[in-house]
Amino acid sequence: PVTALNNGAVYRHVKYTHGDPDAHGEVQAEGEYVTARQDHAFLAPDAGIARTDGRGGVEIVGAAQWVHAERPQIAAALGLPEEMVLVRNSGVGGAFGGRVSIIWQVHAALLALHAGRPVKFLYTREETMLVRYHRHPSRIWVRHHATRDGRLVKLEAKILLEDGPYQHASGAGIGNSASLIQGPYAIPNAAVEGWSVATNNGMCGSMRGFGVVEPMYACESN
Repeated sequence: PVTALNNGAVYRHVKYTHGDPDAHGEVQAEGEYVTARQDHAFLAPDAGIARTDGRGGVEIVGAAQWVHAERPQIAAALGLPEEMVLVRNSGVGGAFGGRVSIIWQVHAALLALHAGRPVKFLYTREETMLVRYHRHPSRIWVRHHATRDGRLVKLEAKILLEDGPYQHASGAGIGNSASLIQGPYAIPNAAVEGWSVATNNGMCGSMRGFGVVEPMYACESN
């Protein structure tokens, strides 16, 4: 089964119980399941425009899912007050969670401020897949307990989500995993534990029900 890692590599550890965590069923089925990193693969690559406002500030124009969160992040990265950073959304498109966080925006803003001229920024498809965050790779152990006539009695699970070098959405991701791994089934008893861990691979984050798709695969497979 999946076990806890060194605390220095853990972003968030959750442990949930429901009903009687010591309950047992006559029939038990268990397995360990692995899911891979997944790219959002939206049609339009990451792109946008950055231009100075003539007063030391900068304007960023591009597809974004969360302009109100981008503004303070870009301002902090550039060392500017927020009122000197303007973020305009050119349309989200099919982002699937891939444009919740900033990717190219700070790079474009730095270039524009340095050159004093507007900058068009475009990642190739390969660059987009390399630099943007992805769905969390996971390793999940699950055991179902049931009666002999097929009534589910208890669920046990240990969930490990990889988050890469930044916390990003790690807290919400493992919280989603551990609280929703039972799926659509009424299971009166449960003992679930999960870890969101740091690695030296690329950043992971939001993608279409992030933290939920992985345990659904494990639950249904089991």
